[in-house]
Amino acid sequence: MATRRTPLPVPRDTLSARIETLGLPQAKGYADFIRTGDPDGPIPCWGALAERFQQDFAKSDDRKALWNVLVEAEDRRPLLLFLDANKDRPDVMAQVLADAHRLPPVLQRALVSLDEVADLVPDHLDALDPAARQLFEAGPDARKREKEQVEVRIATLTAFRYFVPDKTDPANEPGAMKSTAAKSTAVNLATEAATLGTPALAEVAVTAPTLPDPTEGGG
Repeated sequence: MATRRTPLPVPRDTLSARIETLGLPQAKGYADFIRTGDPDGPIPCWGALAERFQQDFAKSDDRKALWNVLVEAEDRRPLLLFLDANKDRPDVMAQVLADAHRLPPVLQRALVSLDEVADLVPDHLDALDPAARQLFEAGPDARKREKEQVEVRIATLTAFRYFVPDKTDPANEPGAMKSTAAKSTAVNLATEAATLGTPALAEVAVTAPTLPDPTEGGG
């Protein structure tokens, strides 16, 4: 008798399904964009998803509503991008800090490395993972080094905006990146993908494994 296989959940579908549950007018449109992109358009990767988030969720209250959905989804990639997109919004970051204990240690470390929340972190230190507390208490230089690593991770995630065949020059993809750092990352990804024979280069930005947790032996 043939073995019955259970289909693995697709992160793109899982995330969009959760966002659809929000009672916000723009939630379904954003969920559809995550799932299939614009009508007759290319499939978006994290770069385009992050940009559309900024457009569709312009109000802080809407972003706070989305935050809880992202935390429950437990995908570190959109959570990391959320931290970066909202670091200049004190009201949003106040909620993030209140929920910081719900985040994996690697994201707690990313959070406390942000200069924008440095004055707010002391009120939440006791609830944080020891790795995050130690980083914050190590001082500005240690937090700066952590922040630099976080910025590299964000640049890697957002290097591609849309899924394109590997024969397409990253500079010519839809809405080609303007950031020099992002372009450099894209070239590195393209080189690595070519070496590995990866047929769906840009999809790496969406399907890549979650960020390693330093407390679990990762980087």
